[in-house]
Amino acid sequence: MKSLKFVSKYVGNYRRALTLTVFSMLALVGVYFIGLFLLNKPFDPSNKALPMLYFSADWRWEPDAADLKPRPECWGGLLFALATVIVYAGAVRKDALAWRLGLWGVLGGALGFPLGQCLQAFHAWNREAFTQGLWAWLDPSMNWWNMMETTYGAIMGATLGLGLWLNRNRIRPVAVTDYIPAEVEAILLAIHLPLLLAVEFMALPAVDALYDLGLIMGIIPIVAVTRGRWWPYLAMLPVTLLPIAGKTVRQLVIREEAINPVLGWAIYLIVPLLVVTAAAFWFARQAEAGQSARAFTRRALILCTWVYFLLNFAFFHFPWPWLEWTGRTPNGIIFTICAFGLTVLALLAKRQEPSSPRHAL
Repeated sequence: MKSLKFVSKYVGNYRRALTLTVFSMLALVGVYFIGLFLLNKPFDPSNKALPMLYFSADWRWEPDAADLKPRPECWGGLLFALATVIVYAGAVRKDALAWRLGLWGVLGGALGFPLGQCLQAFHAWNREAFTQGLWAWLDPSMNWWNMMETTYGAIMGATLGLGLWLNRNRIRPVAVTDYIPAEVEAILLAIHLPLLLAVEFMALPAVDALYDLGLIMGIIPIVAVTRGRWWPYLAMLPVTLLPIAGKTVRQLVIREEAINPVLGWAIYLIVPLLVVTAAAFWFARQAEAGQSARAFTRRALILCTWVYFLLNFAFFHFPWPWLEWTGRTPNGIIFTICAFGLTVLALLAKRQEPSSPRHAL
């Protein structure tokens, strides 16, 4: 009872901002289900009843398939939610940066996915072109599905980055002084992390039904980031890292037994988690001391790039190009080049600039 009164007291102090954030997130969940109903229904594979607009396995394209396994889609719900956010940001909040970046993101997806899929489709429809010259040697090691995803991500990221650069003059650090207390942030973290881990690593129908939907999973982090002193950095670093590192441990230590358990838990989970958690609190302290957004972004980019790159590299058994090539080697080379490239660019971006006001991410 005391804990409830404590939370109620502090929530009351920031009722307007927190209530608006919670209401907005719950409204997006409602809009999601409207879009799901309008665009992703009916879905009844047993009677071959699929939505009019459908992108997975469909009897309309494979009428003679005996083992077709259509899967439910949710793009309609996500489309409605995204459109609602863009309209709300522009028409209600008058936030030019937010709605413009939303549209740039739409453009990036509209360009990236078709172009990425074109690579995979070209390979599937022109097999003979890959039986000669360099391709005859390279093709057996190419994972074209991964190449599609890599191309999609590269184009999406480049487009969104271009949009951000073109709108860079609209970026304004926000000075936040009415933070929610650290105790409330800790309570929100204590609620979110078990639910996140349960969704990722356990088969609990009740939790999956609630927290497996990304919009619902994002309610606590977004609410906490809105007025939290520590949460913006915790969400970006240890909270994001935890399921990724956990999956690495599950694959390499538990399933494959590819490494000594003590060493595997240490280097794939405990050490990275300690590093990024310490970095999160250090970044928060530096922000209070007047660290510029540019300096924070530069350092955080380098840290995140190498932590996630190395975990991914380990997950796929270190596909070094001088070892026997596998389907992961070409992508490993691409991401290695990108990791070094991002690091060099981040280091080159270091330059003196006037002190900026405190910022919230």
